[in-house]
Amino acid sequence: MNNTFIFTGKPGAGKGTQAKMLAEKLGATFISAGATLRAFAEGDTLPAKKVKEDIDSGRLVPYGVMVYIFYSVFLPLKKDTVVVLDGFARRPIEAEMMTNALQWVDRSFTVVNLHISDEVAQERVDARKNTENRGDEESVDTRLKEYKDHTSQAIEFFKENTTFIDIDGEKTIEEIAEEVWKKIQ
Repeated sequence: MNNTFIFTGKPGAGKGTQAKMLAEKLGATFISAGATLRAFAEGDTLPAKKVKEDIDSGRLVPYGVMVYIFYSVFLPLKKDTVVVLDGFARRPIEAEMMTNALQWVDRSFTVVNLHISDEVAQERVDARKNTENRGDEESVDTRLKEYKDHTSQAIEFFKENTTFIDIDGEKTIEEIAEEVWKKIQ
C-alpha cells in the first residue's frame, strides 16, 4: 500500500470528509490545502490578504503560493510518515510539481478522485453554508468554473501519470469510504 494519498474532485465532492476518514483509519497525518490556506489568510501580511481575497472570491491562489504551501507542510515529514492530502494540485502545473516532488523523495502515492455532477456540487455546498463558517462557499459558481478550467486538467495529468483511483462521490459517505478502502489496498 502507498504511504501518500491525494484527494481531489469538485467543490462539495466530499474530499475533506473522505480524506479525514482515511487518515483516521490509517493513523496518518491529514493535511488540508483549504484549511492551510485559510490559516495563512488570517495573517496580517499583503500575501495573506491577497490569499483571503482569492479564497473569498472562489479563485485559485497563484501557483507560487501553492508551491510554498505544499513544500512548507510536506517537506518536514519523515519518509515513512503516512499522509493524506486534501485539495492539493488544482492546476496541471501543480499536479506535475507534486508528482515530481513525491517521486524525487521516493514516496509512493495514490490520487483519489471523487467525481460528482455540478448539480450535486451546488446542493452540497449550499447545504454546508449553514453548518460551516467558510467565506469561500458563497462563490461556488466561480469554484466550479475554476474546476473546469484548471482542476479537471490536473486530474487528467494525474490519471495519465500516477496511480489513480476514480470513485463515485454521489454515494453515501460510508459507501464511498468502503470503496476507497477497497481500491487503495
